[in-house]
Amino acid sequence: MYNAIIFTDSWDPFANVPAIGAYKCAHSLRKNGYTCLVINHIGDFKFDELVSLLDQSIGSDTHLIGFSSTFMANQAPEKSDTHLLIEPNEVIVPQGIEFEKELIKYMRSKNTHIKTVVGGTKANKNYSNRRIDYVCLGYSEVSIVNLMDHLSKGDELQHSYKNVFGRVIIDDRYAPSYEFSKEDMVWIDTDVVNHKCLPIEIGRGCIFQCKFCSYPMIGKKNLDYVKSSVCLQHELQRNYDQFGVKNYLIMDDTFNDNVEKLKQIESVVTKLDFQPEFWAYIRLDLLCTKPETLDMLYRIGVRSMYFGLDTMHPTSAKIIGKGFSRDKLIAKLDEIAERYPDVYTGSGFIVGLPGETADDIRKTASRLASREIKLHHWTVFPLYIERPGMVTYTSEFGRDFEKYGYVDQGTLDSAHSINWKSPTMDRDQAVMLSNEINSMQYDYPGPATFTPPSLMQISTYGKFSWKHIIENRHELFQNGLLMNHLRPKFIREYKKKLFDLVAEKSTKVL
Repeated sequence: MYNAIIFTDSWDPFANVPAIGAYKCAHSLRKNGYTCLVINHIGDFKFDELVSLLDQSIGSDTHLIGFSSTFMANQAPEKSDTHLLIEPNEVIVPQGIEFEKELIKYMRSKNTHIKTVVGGTKANKNYSNRRIDYVCLGYSEVSIVNLMDHLSKGDELQHSYKNVFGRVIIDDRYAPSYEFSKEDMVWIDTDVVNHKCLPIEIGRGCIFQCKFCSYPMIGKKNLDYVKSSVCLQHELQRNYDQFGVKNYLIMDDTFNDNVEKLKQIESVVTKLDFQPEFWAYIRLDLLCTKPETLDMLYRIGVRSMYFGLDTMHPTSAKIIGKGFSRDKLIAKLDEIAERYPDVYTGSGFIVGLPGETADDIRKTASRLASREIKLHHWTVFPLYIERPGMVTYTSEFGRDFEKYGYVDQGTLDSAHSINWKSPTMDRDQAVMLSNEINSMQYDYPGPATFTPPSLMQISTYGKFSWKHIIENRHELFQNGLLMNHLRPKFIREYKKKLFDLVAEKSTKVL
């Protein structure tokens, strides 16, 4: 039986790597003497399957049930038939409100003293779900331990208050007492189960301050919040020795933000018994200004890169804080494509930035489709301006959108984002234009349809080498092998192995 159980999910239709937040919290609990089970892929479970698992997991010493909301594809309100993947929603589990009610009711029938907590990006200070007792805002490695100590030992619950809906908000969003550089991350068998690709957090925060970015800890100093070389080496080698894991998604907001950091990581990689392979978020302008780092990234093992180019419009780029020469960026993409054909690249672009018109966006799309801009994949997003007070973190756009020429036309179905209008377009037009341009990828033979992280996530099945994945990516996408065969089989294997692991531990306790 476990002191805590945390549910999480991931929404990629092709392959799924565990979302790191729930596992970081579980690790913090374990380091402080508590037992914790993380149940991944909750959206793929039937109710009776969860009942069977919970019967072996909940006991008299179970204090807390957690829900990591970030990648749960929550059902939208009844008046809409869409699914909200980026906007918060009060129904947590993907199966809907009735499923959620029955699930929490069943868990409390097993132990009437159980409390519930939600965390992740959809948690906010105005959270109102009556089935949830506590809401953790932001980084929660410290908050989750304090909450467990409060429930099990009666310790004071720090950084907390009740909101108008009666939910207890725990707001230690930056977790300043968490010593990131000295902290390890230990995955156990019930975490990994059958995954062969994992997330890893090497650095936290970002040295840049893009105007639209609402990520926490932006504008940090170089080499702040970087995992020590000793911790990184131990984590990578341990995961390979115990689970055969050599593929990772690097969770750093900007992986190549410092040359010294990359040198340290390259030194770590040379000491391993294997060559890891990574996906990472990369600033392309830094590859231009520090050209030696491209080779360093390749030697480290970065084989899939996501660039946040956001716009090819020079004026818009300057306004948002990314004013580096677009011609030089395109030249660097040419170099990567020529020198490293086994490196997969992609970028996101934003529709609705200041000064950029629909015609400008379509011109960029044409350049992408013709491979004048050499990216394997692109995704276009409508500008999202968060409503202050309804999300945990806000961007400069969110705090002062009128300064950049936006007006709020009134709330949408969800009150968490601004229904904006600018001199060039409004939010509805941006959504329609994004859909139009994203669909163009299917009309051209060149671009692939996997995002860079999605392509790396295929390695979690343990069936294909990176060489096979990148060389056969079109066939993997088009023949339905992943969605119709590999992923369903993988989920069945995940459930069975997790059941067996939990049953084995339960038997040992008895």
